[in-house]
Amino acid sequence: MVVANHHHALDPFYITCSFRWRELIHLLPFAIMTANKFMDPWWIRLPAWLGGCFPSHGPKPIHGVTGAIKFLKAGYTVLMFPEGKRTSAGKKGVAKPGISHIINASPEAHIILAHIEWQKPPRFASVSFAHTVITKNNPSEILESIYKL
Repeated sequence: MVVANHHHALDPFYITCSFRWRELIHLLPFAIMTANKFMDPWWIRLPAWLGGCFPSHGPKPIHGVTGAIKFLKAGYTVLMFPEGKRTSAGKKGVAKPGISHIINASPEAHIILAHIEWQKPPRFASVSFAHTVITKNNPSEILESIYKL
């Protein structure tokens, strides 16, 4: 599972492209929890599904925290953002409890923390990774660990 901060709509794709080739091959396939507004228009839905995105809410069969747990148990690498939405660059978001539910349901999951920082203008970004074992399953502490990278 990859857990990261979220500032830009391209964060999921930039993070996955920042892994080394051998690491990326090991992590494939990805499942990326995505805001419903990106999954509702039909012309975005198909490329999003092909890119590994699944909706964060709604009546779809696989969505949100339960969808993330299903994907983890099926062997996918789930990419998610504890804030549940984008935050302004330079500001820290507030973590939602969903990350704790996912970790509790899949204690065997390996967790990679990722911190992405966009440069101004937002064309380039730097990504820092940390392979870690979560000792305290507190959403705020997990997010704070990401910001410290």
